[in-house]
Amino acid sequence: LNKHITPKCLAIIRLKRKHTSLFKEFTKKQAAELQEIINEAFGICEIHKKQVL
Repeated sequence: LNKHITPKCLAIIRLKRKHTSLFKEFTKKQAAELQEIINEAFGICEIHKKQVL
């Protein structure tokens, strides 16, 4: 994140909002497939419901 202060970086905040709104549109199958991709890329890193809300 190149020396950004994540909570205060507007680009990160906008990206998080966009990600959250897109993730809410996924079906359960799509969400499971996304979770598999995240696990492959970052190791076990579960997305919890409260992270999406």
